Amino acid sequence: MANSLYSDTKFNDSLELARRSKSIVPELKHWCSHLKIVSEYGGMIGQMGLPTMNYVSCPQAGGGGGMNLERVAQDFIITNCQDCQFHTEVFPKNLGRRILERYKEHVDKLNQNREEEQNIIDEVRKKIKGKILDRFKFSKTTEISILRLVDKLSNNQNQLQVARSIKESSGLKPAFFSSLSLDYLVLFLDKEDISADIADAVVNILLADPSKLSDFVKSRILDCFAKGQNLNKIVRLAQYLNLSKEEEFFLSTLLINNYFRKSYISQDDPFENFSPFIIKYFQEYSSREQENFKIAVFNSLKDADSGVRKNICLILYQLYVLDKTIAIPFLDNMILVYNIQEDSHGGADWAVSNTLIRFCYADVDLVLDAVSNKFNTLSAGAKVQILKFYDKFLETEDLRESFPVHSSAVIDKIIGFAGSNEIKDDFEDPFTVLRDLTSSYPAKFKGKFEVFLGFLISVIKEKNTFNWNKSNLDSNTTTFNPLIGLNVYEIIGLETKISAKLSNVKDILVNLVQEDETANFSEIIKIIRNLDSKKTQDVDIKIYLISVIRSSIKSNISLVQILPDTYNWLLDMDALPVRMEALKLLAVLLENHIVIVPQTIIDLLLLLIKDSEVVVKKLAIDAYGKILIKKPSTVSEEIINYLLDQYESLYIGIGKAMSGITYPLFNILPVEKHRELYRKVADMLNIHCAQKEKDHDFCQKLLKQAIYLNRAVNSENFVTYEKNMVKYYLLPDCGDLDFYKAEKAIKLLSDLRRNNADLNDLWLASVLSFIYKYPPHHHEIAISNSFRKVFYSEMYYLRRSDMARESESITGYLKKHIDEVDLYDYDIINVLNIFGYFSLHKENLNLCNYIVENVHNVPSREYLFHIVNDHKFLSELALAGKENLLNEFFIKSKIDGSTI
Repeated sequence: MANSLYSDTKFNDSLELARRSKSIVPELKHWCSHLKIVSEYGGMIGQMGLPTMNYVSCPQAGGGGGMNLERVAQDFIITNCQDCQFHTEVFPKNLGRRILERYKEHVDKLNQNREEEQNIIDEVRKKIKGKILDRFKFSKTTEISILRLVDKLSNNQNQLQVARSIKESSGLKPAFFSSLSLDYLVLFLDKEDISADIADAVVNILLADPSKLSDFVKSRILDCFAKGQNLNKIVRLAQYLNLSKEEEFFLSTLLINNYFRKSYISQDDPFENFSPFIIKYFQEYSSREQENFKIAVFNSLKDADSGVRKNICLILYQLYVLDKTIAIPFLDNMILVYNIQEDSHGGADWAVSNTLIRFCYADVDLVLDAVSNKFNTLSAGAKVQILKFYDKFLETEDLRESFPVHSSAVIDKIIGFAGSNEIKDDFEDPFTVLRDLTSSYPAKFKGKFEVFLGFLISVIKEKNTFNWNKSNLDSNTTTFNPLIGLNVYEIIGLETKISAKLSNVKDILVNLVQEDETANFSEIIKIIRNLDSKKTQDVDIKIYLISVIRSSIKSNISLVQILPDTYNWLLDMDALPVRMEALKLLAVLLENHIVIVPQTIIDLLLLLIKDSEVVVKKLAIDAYGKILIKKPSTVSEEIINYLLDQYESLYIGIGKAMSGITYPLFNILPVEKHRELYRKVADMLNIHCAQKEKDHDFCQKLLKQAIYLNRAVNSENFVTYEKNMVKYYLLPDCGDLDFYKAEKAIKLLSDLRRNNADLNDLWLASVLSFIYKYPPHHHEIAISNSFRKVFYSEMYYLRRSDMARESESITGYLKKHIDEVDLYDYDIINVLNIFGYFSLHKENLNLCNYIVENVHNVPSREYLFHIVNDHKFLSELALAGKENLLNEFFIKSKIDGSTI
């Protein structure tokens, strides 16, 4: 079923696990006074006061973590607390006692089973050796040789080679294997390395002479069935086990459950027949026990485990290949599998879809009719899977091209889903599918263009209705308002879905215009000309259709037809949005088709860059920027001076437009005006950075432009100005409270630092402040170390004096967190490496000694202490003036200097 439904269940499971973890904390604390439990709270579950991650440790042993506190505690207590001399129980009723009691019962049972098995092994070996020593007169030499061969399995050396020899011998001369040797062989069916070879040997022997099947051998074979071992091999012996109907039904269930165990990320195709003997068994079982076979299949198709449902689909496909009459009766039930919610294993929906696709090759009408007939009985999530199945049908080239009539019918089905608004899902909807299909196979949608124009009008109506309801939420109206009662997030969600739908419909129209430019392009122009800009809905339709023209790739021949219309749209005084969309279209024409744009439109653009409407002026400047690039020689001095004056505008929209043409303007300006441009960009930077709600990205863009122009006009002494600009305009962003804004600002500072070493001190101070502000966390160690890795790597490009200046601050920070060394080991190792690289031996030795004196060297910290001791040794050598011994040290310890 749909992923969104699975997500709900997964959240509920996580919530229950968090509650359970919180509830056992008191009992766990009663186990030992030294036990340390640290919980972290994140996301929605954390906001409910429940832990999302839990860590268990003590001063004597490093611990682990996970969401399931009981499991983490169990692993820790079993591994570390048994016979611990420091253990101090707080209260007898505690979780630790129960964990160790359960563990002792498990170990005792395991030992008992091993003892019973060893008694059997000793008895069988005694018989084998007795037979070899007695050399019965009636025993054949070959039989004794086989007994000696199987007896070699008791030697752990060369077991695999012996097992292969036994397998080969059983295939050539199975008669030489006695019942006694068979009893001995099955002892090794559980031995993982040789299990497959032993299973083959056992099968070879029993197929040649079923009378050798003893109760002991039968018991071991049934154990293999129960454990799911070598099923494809030993299933050939099922007919000799004299199973009752109930036992055989149980066996069939086991075979289904264990048919395919590999992950879908493996390279093996699960639809390949990896278990031919299991398939052969089911083929025979379906004929011999037809009713039981049906029950087994029906039960598996309804099983709560996704893996079981997946397996039965794979089996039904293999049976379909052998005899489709076996699988076809289950077609409807396979489709109903979509109704069952996926679990954490997943894969069942995928298996159903791919099985149905394979069935289509043999009988496409049967499959598509079955899907259509069952559609109305399916759940909302299952209908999403039907949509995915139809999508996969069209994506499968053989089906799409071999069955054009059926492909057209499937397309009509998806279009019908879009029109009925029946399928609703956060991750998959008909309009998204149609967008992708029209992009890949636009020819298949010939004649559907007007249908999607209808969708555009319908969705625009939906958007306008939503906007009216939203604006009248607080008004007393006689009309029912469906938004009343929804919270702000639900309303935003609805608005986002409508916007996404509009975007998808627009993209679909763009795809279809590109496929049939002559007909569809002309149709759009005709519709636009019939729209009235005085009507709100007509305006919305008009701007979306102009947007379609803008986004489509067209020939100059077609575009020439719209130039008169473009002129009219630019002057449409009844609809500002139409003028705005026309300017965006003009920008595209100037960038890609400037040769066809007449002078009349360019003259109009010169007027529009001076328009009283700020947004029109902004878009006109954007469009005129294309002329600065494409035809700089046509730009007059008057226009250049006018554009320079626009840098003084306080409107951020105008500012962004001007920043977009700064570099083209710089390229056409005479050298004597470069300083004026630099000053205007710097003034704009100062104005917008002083805004209370400043646009960080825009200000950083202006900063880069100002720095570029500074270097151009102050080529000899740009350093001081650049450092001042970074200090006043970028450093505040580096200290922003928002993690991502600060990180982005520091990355920009990193880029600037590489070209100006005088920025090293500002960069290093910002980076250290950032690292100190965001300490590492257990549950996001990869995330918190990712930015650290980038910044620590950059430190190697600094100067020794820069690192020496901050060494005391860095060391103090690590000393402050020495109690949490398990979290800060990454920082410690990197700092030691950097200090060593810059020969800051005194600082390195100081930090190493502090760690050795204040941190316990427990097993979980051996790696850290290995590195610390190496650095300590090298720093002592260097400070003693024995640098010449370092190379000898590297050779003796056989380590690479880069690891230290």
